[in-house]
Amino acid sequence: MKRILYTIAICLFVSCEETVTIDVNQAEAKVVIQGLVTNQPDHQYVRVSSTVGFYADGIAPAVSSANVSVSDDTGLSFSFSESTEEPGLYLPDNDFNGQVGRTYT
Repeated sequence: MKRILYTIAICLFVSCEETVTIDVNQAEAKVVIQGLVTNQPDHQYVRVSSTVGFYADGIAPAVSSANVSVSDDTGLSFSFSESTEEPGLYLPDNDFNGQVGRTYT
């Protein structure tokens, strides 16, 4: 009985490790746009970045010098400019608050 327990214990603590590299098709970088419009002041922003490869380390690179605007479902358009403190972060040129029930694109 002890022999069986020792065998089971050895099997539990001994394992194999093998590194497997998966061939992932690397695609061209795509632009990623994240935004937030709320009915609270000073919360509106748009962040523009690009995708990175599957095996890449670090954060997604920011996209600078983009022309960014947000429009609502009534046709109003709001321009955004890039933050001087954080590349890829765009803030509204004029303060505005989103309105509940409106759609922003």
